[in-house]
This record gives sequence, C-alpha cells and structure tokens, in this order.
Amino acid sequence: MGQKTNPIGNRLGIIKGWDSNWFGGSNYGDKLAEDDKIRKYIHVRLQKASVSKIVIERTLKLVTVVITTARPGIIIGKGGQDVDRLREELKKITGKEVQVNIHEIKRPELDAFLVAGSIARQIEARVSYKRAIKMSIGSTMRMNAEGIKVQISGRLNGAEMARSENYSEGRVPLSTFRADIDYALVEAHTTYGRIGVKVWIMKGEVYGKRELIPIVGIKKQWYQRRVVITAGITKAIEAAKKSLVRVPVLKGTIPHEQFGKFGGSKVFMKPATSGTGVIAGGAIRAVLESVGIHNVLSKSKGSSNPHNVVKATFDALLKLRDPKQVARERGVKLEKVFNG
Repeated sequence: MGQKTNPIGNRLGIIKGWDSNWFGGSNYGDKLAEDDKIRKYIHVRLQKASVSKIVIERTLKLVTVVITTARPGIIIGKGGQDVDRLREELKKITGKEVQVNIHEIKRPELDAFLVAGSIARQIEARVSYKRAIKMSIGSTMRMNAEGIKVQISGRLNGAEMARSENYSEGRVPLSTFRADIDYALVEAHTTYGRIGVKVWIMKGEVYGKRELIPIVGIKKQWYQRRVVITAGITKAIEAAKKSLVRVPVLKGTIPHEQFGKFGGSKVFMKPATSGTGVIAGGAIRAVLESVGIHNVLSKSKGSSNPHNVVKATFDALLKLRDPKQVARERGVKLEKVFNG
C-alpha cells in the first residue's frame, strides 16, 4: 500500500519552514487554537483578496501576522484604512497588540492554494470541472513550473456514485525531499455535496542548504543576494544617519507624504496608522527603521537596485527636515510640531 503524507509536512526542516513561529510554553494549546481562529477569520473576511498562506509570529506582547496575497490592494484599501480595520478586529480576537504585514504573490499560478481555490470556485459556478482543471494546468505550466498534478473527488457532475479523477502534466516527484512541491486541498460546496480539489505544484529542486523561510514565492537565490544587499544598506545608513537625526517622527511614522528619487529609482512614502507595519521592501524598511520610523506605507518604482532605492529613500527623508514644511502640511503652528 502507498504511504501517503502531506508534501509540505514531509519537507519541514529540510527545505520548508513553519507557518507559525513562536515558543509554546505551558499554554501551547491555547496559542495553537488562536492561530487557527486567526487563519479562519482572515480567509472568511478576505475571501475576494486571493489570500494564500498566513504566517504568524509571536513575541511576549506582539502578534505579527504576515498575509500572502495575489491582490494586496484589496487588503490595504485606500490609504491603508482597510488593513487598519483588520488589525483592530484581530486585536479583539487575540487580546494582544497585532501587526499586519502584506506580502504580494507575484505569480499566483504557481501557488497551489490559489490554483485549487480557482478550480473550486469555477466548479461552484457550474463550470465543467474538466475544463477548469485543464485551464489551470495550462496556465501553471506556462509559468515555467516543472509539473502539476490535480486530483478531484466527489460527486462529479452530480453523479450518484462519488469517484476520484487525476490530471497531471510534467513531473511531481513526491518522494524526493529536495523537490520544492507546493500542496493544497480546497473544497467546493455544490448543491449535490462537497467536491475536494487537491493540487501539487513542482517548482524545481533545491540544492545545498536553504533558509527555512515560511513565505512562499521567495527563492533561495534572493536570500543569498540579500546578505550582500544588507551589508551595503548598513554601510549607507551609517554614513547618512548623522544628517537624518532631525527627521520629525510622529508616533513612529512620517508626518506627511513624501517622494524621493535617485538614478532610476523612485520612492513614495505615506503615513500609516499605528500597527499597520512597513509595507515596503528590505532596503526601504532598513532605512526607515534606522531613523525610528516603523509605520509607513511605501512604494518603490523604476529601478530595483537596492543602492538606488536606499539613496531615493534618503532623498525623501531629507526633505522632511524642514520644520516649516511639516507645520504647513499638517496645518499647525510651528511650536506644535516640536511639542507632539
């Protein structure tokens, strides 16, 4: 008999990381149940936002929730209002301070949960299951996946006898631990019962040591490159920190919108309400946190060269040094800027 196991659980500690990162202690069960409640709530609350993986990290007083989604704009909302509302709702569920961070999935066709969810939604809308599966397989293979396998089980087309059908393309070596395989199970709720959709996506093979990162879609090479980037960013920050000590920071956020540019990079920064987190890449985040700014919505465009992004961020921050501009944009007298 075949011994079947969850492909993600089978690779934990080898090439896959955990979705919950915290020390349990004596109340391990309560935290586990709370994590499950948070995940269920977010999936129901953000049904239309194409949410895939939800990673939860805990410290003594703070719960950090990282939501991976193909449509970050829906979660963030206009000016970050929706993500702030979500943070308050999660705060009521947990009874602790919550920080919500958003991670965009660049290629949703390579995310097993989103592919399975797409097939399930089409089945619920009475689309032929064969057509839905074949379209999903085609779009995934076009995104350079090495292989995909889809299994669908239940009363297919309303048949009285439930059955299972398998469709696959390419290779999905479930027994190879170095194979980076994403897996998901989603149920379609139809008038004649539930139909289960399982999806396996083979993204490639991982050679050598890999950092056990929980966020999907980030490749090992990016993490190797990040070490070099981090060193460069640190050097740039230390060199420019002296000129940035006068940046007016209000409750951990910049006081008003700011735009900076350098070379081909452009950076737009906007104040965010407390607790929504820095929605930015590593270079911008490092610069902002170095000057005590932890809550800001940020977007970088043009060149993705981290050195240019750092310089563009500094360009934006240096414009915040003028107290008169701060007072003018906030609509208050000059004295109030310094008094809080």
